[in-house]
Amino acid sequence: MDRFETEIKKEVNDFLEKNIRFTHEEGERIRERIAPRKKRTIRFSPVYWTVMAAAASLFIFISISFISSPNGISIGNTTLLGFMNGEEQDSSIYKGKDLTIGVIGAAPEINEKQIAFQEISFEQFTIEEVRKFDAVFVMKESLSTAAEKQYTKIFTDSHIPFFFIDSNKGAYPFIEENLEYEEAAEIPYHNYFATGYLASIDGEEMTWTYEPSNEKNKGSFSAIFKTIEDVSHKTFNGNEDITDTDDVEISDGKDLTLVVERSGREDIQIAIAKLPVLLSYLTQNDNPDLEMSRLRSTFILTHQQKDYFLVSFNCGVKLCDQLLVEHSSKDEVQSIEVSESSILQDVKQQEDHLALLFGRTEGVAVVRNQIALLDLKEFIKFSPPKQLEVLESFEYPITRIEWKDNDLQVYIAVLEEPTFENIMEWNKNNGEPIQELLWEFK
Repeated sequence: MDRFETEIKKEVNDFLEKNIRFTHEEGERIRERIAPRKKRTIRFSPVYWTVMAAAASLFIFISISFISSPNGISIGNTTLLGFMNGEEQDSSIYKGKDLTIGVIGAAPEINEKQIAFQEISFEQFTIEEVRKFDAVFVMKESLSTAAEKQYTKIFTDSHIPFFFIDSNKGAYPFIEENLEYEEAAEIPYHNYFATGYLASIDGEEMTWTYEPSNEKNKGSFSAIFKTIEDVSHKTFNGNEDITDTDDVEISDGKDLTLVVERSGREDIQIAIAKLPVLLSYLTQNDNPDLEMSRLRSTFILTHQQKDYFLVSFNCGVKLCDQLLVEHSSKDEVQSIEVSESSILQDVKQQEDHLALLFGRTEGVAVVRNQIALLDLKEFIKFSPPKQLEVLESFEYPITRIEWKDNDLQVYIAVLEEPTFENIMEWNKNNGEPIQELLWEFK
């Protein structure tokens, strides 16, 4: 019995169990009639025919629902595509607007006439090029190469939908730069035909999965085209409020202002011109207005009448470059870049010293860490002594940091080698063993 038949049987049984009631004596009579026996004339029984009519009605209802749905039948939270005999039924074919789709690999066979495919090579696979399309398909023969880390930002920063065809590994191999496609695990208990991924213009991360359909999965492709149309307003190409780079006057930064919120206090406003690292980044970016809207600011503390906050920029889905900014009551500003491609995990202050713990994710379970240590009085970043260089290398997991008198105590994983596999095993062992390292200050 296949999955569809099993689900139908369960639906019928559940319906009968909830809606049909009869006595033990009546039940015995029903079983007597259902059991195999010699052919004989069946006498009329109201209970028997009530049960049979209910089962038949339910089956017809489910069948009609299935036939009328272009995407198949929904069971729980999963939509099963296909289950059609012969060619796709007309109701499943995408009938929306024209779409132009880039394809890395060989273009698939489809039913729709309003879909234009354009095959592109990895030499053409850049943010500027893929934004010319409504979406991009990565076909089976190109999946491994597309997951290489030099392409990660194309998937996370282009703000158009990507679809990974003939893959059951989801989007993680393509948006986590340190996870190779061959090392990525299959999605358990499923055999998806494709996964879609979009990092939208408003910062939302969206994914979709598609079950296999009929021959050549044409029904699945029809469902993908419908997704592309449905989310077009969240993409780079579908938002009319985004201004092209040529129309943005940004050379001196006078018109750009960073606003930092402080709970219960007045917001801090700083001209981007006072933050040279950010100004340089925005000036060189293809779409500075969009990147300006994606900046994230985190207020950290006030010390000696100066405010300190972190500006996260050049962000992918999770990881950003990090700029620490000092702002005085006299509107004097200093900034220093403290980390690249990371997330802030912890902050510890001891008088004029500030310790920041950053993490860098690999896949779902592996995190490697880095410590940035600063002198707030001089506003400089310390480099660790040679024997502690590992603390700023993003090689090992660091479980916590804390000040001990005027020295920083660090709890770091003990590993034979900081490989992905070893860190996974260390995680399974509840983050043990660890060792304590002391960053001393004279």
